[in-house]
Amino acid sequence: MTCIASNASAFSKPCEYVASVGWGWEGETITHLLLSTDAYALGRNKHTYNRPADLAWAKRKIRWLFKQAGVSCSPIQVEP
Repeated sequence: MTCIASNASAFSKPCEYVASVGWGWEGETITHLLLSTDAYALGRNKHTYNRPADLAWAKRKIRWLFKQAGVSCSPIQVEP
């Protein structure tokens, strides 16, 4: 898994963990991305996990990062 933001002290501006994304594999081929979100700053509970607004934000950011890299973005699946 790769965290979009995991350690607030590693950044020059205040930030909080929001999402993680990993690779979905079939053999040696990446077939999809696996996304999960949790708004830790709101306190960890079932109401902060995979909120629609957080998922939408993370999907936009993931697609933007792939676009910046000039790589096509695999389909994004949400982890249950």
